[in-house]
Amino acid sequence: MYTTVSFAPKNYTGTIAPSGDSTIQVNGVFTLLGNHHDLTIPMQIHIDGSKATARAQFVVPYVQWGLKHPSFMIWKADNDVAIILNLVGQFSN
Repeated sequence: MYTTVSFAPKNYTGTIAPSGDSTIQVNGVFTLLGNHHDLTIPMQIHIDGSKATARAQFVVPYVQWGLKHPSFMIWKADNDVAIILNLVGQFSN
């Protein structure tokens, strides 16, 4: 059984400013139920001194990727799911 969902970034395109706001595209491999899918995720980054925040929003087309559609009787689901990430970090020396 595959219990892990992961995203392994490979590289990014765009420029990250030393302070303020930046937008980049992060390329990597999203693994879901043991299947690997190349994915590019747009990410907004904000750097303020030693603090950094990043926000990303993307869609996982899980039915297209071979997962079972979760609709059941009167409960109806979409064919994909929206993922929103809010990341917070701090730079250290």
